[in-house]
Amino acid sequence: MTDINDVAKLAGVSRGSVSNYLNGAKMRPTTRAKIGSAIEQLHYLPNGTAQALKRRQTNYIVLILPKITTPFFAKLTEQIQLEAKKRQLKLILCISGSQAKNELEYLQMAQVQKVAGIITMSYSDITPWLNVKIPLITLEHRLTEEVPLISADNYAGGKLSANKLIATGCQKLAFVGYQPLENSAFQRYQGFLDQCLQQNIICEKILLPTQTNTSFLDKWLKLNFDSTNSKYDGIFAVSDALALQIWLGLQQRQVMVPQNVQLIGFDGVPAYSNAQLHLSSIKQPVERMAQAAVVALVSLINGQTPPSPQILPVNFHPGLTTK
Repeated sequence: MTDINDVAKLAGVSRGSVSNYLNGAKMRPTTRAKIGSAIEQLHYLPNGTAQALKRRQTNYIVLILPKITTPFFAKLTEQIQLEAKKRQLKLILCISGSQAKNELEYLQMAQVQKVAGIITMSYSDITPWLNVKIPLITLEHRLTEEVPLISADNYAGGKLSANKLIATGCQKLAFVGYQPLENSAFQRYQGFLDQCLQQNIICEKILLPTQTNTSFLDKWLKLNFDSTNSKYDGIFAVSDALALQIWLGLQQRQVMVPQNVQLIGFDGVPAYSNAQLHLSSIKQPVERMAQAAVVALVSLINGQTPPSPQILPVNFHPGLTTK
């Protein structure tokens, strides 16, 4: 197995010069070229753990997400990886399942492995861990005033959704989400509700008990919609995934969308790259969120002042479910 001594011998330099090269130290261009050529010829892979111990930091960053099974989370992961790669950072993806225990385990792993930084979308209380001095950026949900936040403007998205439904004639609106209603989901609801109240439009809040059991949604649809009469003429769903379930349920009940009931989701990311998104949706700026998160994390890694919270604008994607 090739080691550092083999590289030094082929390059005609000392072992210390090779070590300096691997650790990014300044050296003569001719010496750097010789070592680089030797490494390439021998296909030498440096010991990353040893280098990390010397630098007290690796070039890995950790991304902790609750899941990646939706188009939004999949796209966000892809974009963060691309932005990290531009800056010679490698990404470790961790899926928490929105469980505090899992998040804490990943955070401890990140500390042991001496990662350069962490980007997390945390739905749990991880404040006891925040004293650990690893650069940390949070997505969507504020942890503390000291931890930089990157988020889409969820409140404005809720208002925009209500505006679009009301502008096209809807008078009886429903917000549909999941229990418990908190963090970004609550902000979306609050914006939606405030806009409805401002325009004196009826708005009801429907909270489903679980994201995995569709029987509660089926029951709600059965009680409130049929082919001849519907209790609501406009629905704002907390996510595209839920909106698509509602759309399918309405079709099964022969409710005409958007003629009789209009529907808007939240995320605005198609299921496949270059595919068309047929659902009307509030579109999150995924690319900008990813770039802002990585840029902010790099600034912390470099010892710069923590950036201010960045709340990025959303926009409306017109689809087949609104007029």
